[in-house]
Amino acid sequence: RDIFYNEYSNYLYSLQSHLRSKSYITKWKISSGMEPIETLKVSDNVCTSMQYNKDLNGVGVTGCDGSVYFLSILEVI
Repeated sequence: RDIFYNEYSNYLYSLQSHLRSKSYITKWKISSGMEPIETLKVSDNVCTSMQYNKDLNGVGVTGCDGSVYFLSILEVI
């Protein structure tokens, strides 16, 4: 559904959602190819987008049901 790249840590983060259920963020190591490091469940519902905030060092995720989640990068790691 969405991705962002953190240039300070050289990690890529992707947001995945099943058709009508759970959403996850996966952290990818990209220095030597694409290798998944860790996956975190964000919601039991479909999430549609995410936005990285450099000042707060976190990720905002929106759900299709109107919910908004904010996760610090430390939670995603």
